[in-house]
Amino acid sequence: MASTFLISLAEYLLLCFQNWFWLILVFTSGFFLFRIVSAFLAVKPRRGWRIALVLFLGSISDMVIWLGDTNLLFVLLFFFPVLLLASKGDRAGRLTLTVIFFCLIMSVNAVLDTYYGPIMANFGLDDLYYYSSKFIRLAVWALLYLAPRKHLPKRPPQLSPRFWKLLLLLAAMPFSSLLAVVLLPFLQSDYDYIYSNYLLHGLTMSMGVAVLPFVFLTALALLYTIRALEDHERLERANRLASLQ
Repeated sequence: MASTFLISLAEYLLLCFQNWFWLILVFTSGFFLFRIVSAFLAVKPRRGWRIALVLFLGSISDMVIWLGDTNLLFVLLFFFPVLLLASKGDRAGRLTLTVIFFCLIMSVNAVLDTYYGPIMANFGLDDLYYYSSKFIRLAVWALLYLAPRKHLPKRPPQLSPRFWKLLLLLAAMPFSSLLAVVLLPFLQSDYDYIYSNYLLHGLTMSMGVAVLPFVFLTALALLYTIRALEDHERLERANRLASLQ
């Protein structure tokens, strides 16, 4: 499995370098993703970390994720160490935000590759899918950054450890749902049978339709909750200082 993933990754990188325009689109997506991530996660100040994170997030945002595919597992093994190494601050907070952004990015990838791709293929529009999917990914991350830009934190939120631990428990729900809906079909002993049987295949796809939007919206809700909790803690501190005067 690892060799297959590395071969696919090498082919993807070669294709990107051969099509430099689409490489620009991918890394523009990485730029918008970096702006969202850095609003919540304290990224190390060195320029090298920031550039590396833009490139990494751009590549991850274009990674193919299907229901029943192992790519999600291999992305997870890279995603968590990179974001944790590139950030600083409370460990529970960094882990919480890494889980949230993993759910946010992978749910978008899974929807586009599992549903939008086959729909386009049924109409013989594979080339159009290849081009349009990159524009769609870019549009999603640009919209998520530009629409609420005035309401994004001016600096990464600093919550108390108890709040970060609570949020980590809440983030485990969309994270486990994402892993279940993507990886469980592959883990079945009759994996090939699932995709050759119309009933089971339809059930698997229906589960994805139900779960993936939930994962995406829950991740957004958790980011909003972090913003609200930071405002709450700041008001509490201000009230304590006022009471001391």
